[in-house]
Amino acid sequence: MAFVIKGLNVYPKIIQKRIDQEIPFLVVETILIEMVNHGANRSECHEKLRVLSMNAAKLIKFEGLSSQVFTDSIKSDEYFKPVHDVVDKFSDPQLFIGCAKFQVDDYLQNVVKKVLSENQQHISKYSSRIVL
Repeated sequence: MAFVIKGLNVYPKIIQKRIDQEIPFLVVETILIEMVNHGANRSECHEKLRVLSMNAAKLIKFEGLSSQVFTDSIKSDEYFKPVHDVVDKFSDPQLFIGCAKFQVDDYLQNVVKKVLSENQQHISKYSSRIVL
């Protein structure tokens, strides 16, 4: 395992960029549910979201625009007025990770730390420091 992660680089800015690119499209189902809760017809709303997302995808792919163009198109469409004020709240990445943070923390505390401490003599050959 030491050879697998040796030299591993994590680029937070790239991760954030990828999240920002995808989040607007991940909120479609949430918007659909919220619109239906406000009395919208599910099929009609689904079709309008499909058209907006396809148009946004073209602008993103062919003109290099930000994926924010999709969110902006929803917020500027009168049909979606019931969700105009909450679209940005739906785009919070924390809403998409479920219990992942707690599961990772638990795994690090209850599994990884134990393995690291039991194998410290082997680890020191490959790395001067491992921080959790």
